[in-house]
Amino acid sequence: MADPISRLVLESGVNVGFAKVSFTDSGRGMKGRPGRAERFTVHDDLNARAMFVSGVGGSFCLLSLDHACLEKSQVVAIKQRIAGETGLDPRHIVTFCSHTHSDFDYWDEDVLTNRLTQAVCKARDNVRPTEVGYGETDVGTGVNVNRRVILPNGHGAFCIMYNTNCTFEGNRLDCTGSVRGQYEALGADWDQLGIREPIYADGPTDTTLNAIVFREPGGKALGSFVRFSAHACVVSPRHEHIGNVISADYVGYLTGQVERRLGGVCLFGNGPCGNLRVLYRENTFAEAERIGTLLARRALQATDRMSFRPLAQAEIRHKQVSLPVTAAFPQSIEEAERRLAAVKDEIEKGKSENRDVREIKGLYHHQSFLASKLRLLKGGARNEAFLKECLSGWLTRSIHCVLLGDVALAALPGEVFTQIGRRIRDEARRERFFVASLANGFMPYLPCGDEYETGAYEVKESVLEAGADETLVREVLTLCS
Repeated sequence: MADPISRLVLESGVNVGFAKVSFTDSGRGMKGRPGRAERFTVHDDLNARAMFVSGVGGSFCLLSLDHACLEKSQVVAIKQRIAGETGLDPRHIVTFCSHTHSDFDYWDEDVLTNRLTQAVCKARDNVRPTEVGYGETDVGTGVNVNRRVILPNGHGAFCIMYNTNCTFEGNRLDCTGSVRGQYEALGADWDQLGIREPIYADGPTDTTLNAIVFREPGGKALGSFVRFSAHACVVSPRHEHIGNVISADYVGYLTGQVERRLGGVCLFGNGPCGNLRVLYRENTFAEAERIGTLLARRALQATDRMSFRPLAQAEIRHKQVSLPVTAAFPQSIEEAERRLAAVKDEIEKGKSENRDVREIKGLYHHQSFLASKLRLLKGGARNEAFLKECLSGWLTRSIHCVLLGDVALAALPGEVFTQIGRRIRDEARRERFFVASLANGFMPYLPCGDEYETGAYEVKESVLEAGADETLVREVLTLCS
């Protein structure tokens, strides 16, 4: 039976409050690279930003974090603590993570939950009547990029995770060298592939930046919500020269500059970005600042064109959606190891028989898929709740639709491909509407159904069945109708 929709409608006496609290002190360590595990330095703070909306009939809250992701079990505990302190219905609390890759791996959960609860309580204490304005702008090319490149003739997808062996032609990323390196790693002859033209990362993207601004009637800004789509990975610790450094990445520069120049507190929601990353030129904090500054400038330009009106009504809708786990998910460590050994043998056999490289690539993809699931099965207590869900055959997550006057936003879980977000936006048939992701708990990549056959990193890391995107789209559109 379908999960019912929970609605809270505030039709009068609507007030909004904002607050920001650092939760950097809740971090305890990073996994790190060999020889420097758990050691870290803090380049800039990780912050929780809360927006509290109250009115006749109840209240709800949006909470954005400079955080890679929250596990579902963490979200449940955090919402329960906030509900206990504020009287909010847990269903009427929405969490958003920026997905910074320069984040802690180990936390003091009590301290983290306390800091987030403090942010919500402070925002509640700051509520007042507001006017609301909405704007959006196209930031153009050169800021984000679709990191999946799909070759013709059934050769599948290749993930351009980094700029290694890539070059720039203006704002276009020529990834021929990267694709060639990955292709030749399969034991294939690149020249026989017959590709003579450069390969560009020109897949679908989302270059729209959305901004909502709340201000005192005719007065100063109280807060804002900005949404853009791109993995926050400019200064990831995976880059050897960066090291174990804590940072909010480009998002911290974006929100910080909006706060300094506009005023108030700026929440951030990352749009569906499962296959999008920042198109950085180098992996430095100066580059993260450049990108954040560019986006802040565009957000502020959008605010200059806004018309404001009193926020007279607000609404939040919630339901849970269950998405099917792939039937290929191994049910035990023993099964995963057995299947992994078999596919490794098949790869060696295929190479010795000079099988078509497309078949070899498919076998390597299956090997990577099983290896990632074996790591999950061996993950111990830290992965226990998520693993239990996977073995049950279903992932259940919260989705939300938030209406603030005539502006609406949908909040989706996990790392959703950009095409899914674009489809929801186009089919929702709302004039002022946008989609944010990485909300309400971790969920691995959700590719479009037609990309499962192309393979590559995002597909092998997913645990969901092809077609799960159709379920999510249908449920979100129903919620937002």
